[in-house]
Amino acid sequence: MTIKELFKKHKSMIESHIPNAEIEHVGGTAIDCAKTKGDLDISVCVEKDDFNFAQNKLHELYIPKHSEIWSESFSVFYYDDFMPIDIILVVKKSKWDTFVIFRDILKENKNLLDEYNLLKDSFIGKDDIFQHEQKKRFYGKVLSGRGLEGY
Repeated sequence: MTIKELFKKHKSMIESHIPNAEIEHVGGTAIDCAKTKGDLDISVCVEKDDFNFAQNKLHELYIPKHSEIWSESFSVFYYDDFMPIDIILVVKKSKWDTFVIFRDILKENKNLLDEYNLLKDSFIGKDDIFQHEQKKRFYGKVLSGRGLEGY
């Protein structure tokens, strides 16, 4: 199964449970020529009033992930279906509603994509904490260039 087919499958499943959600393929596998660890990242964006409902529905479908960092506008779920899948639930127009923007910036800017790929190369042999901090710093840099806040 290809990444696109897998995304389409999970998008359809999520849409059937959360019909008003905006569902997008984000992360490295959504960007041509981006280096990736080979996982599928899916952004699920809902209105603030729909967040708890959406979170409960995703909890029925997927495994909660990093619940210690969840907030009233952000949560993450996990599933393994041919490859690891992260489902990122965010409230529209919250500080977390930047995953699609970040993807689009990298798609439009080859220099930033090249920098992203070099960053990914630097992760080889490094622990998850190092990777997270470096990605967070880069994410913030890219978004601050657009007047947005990183996570």
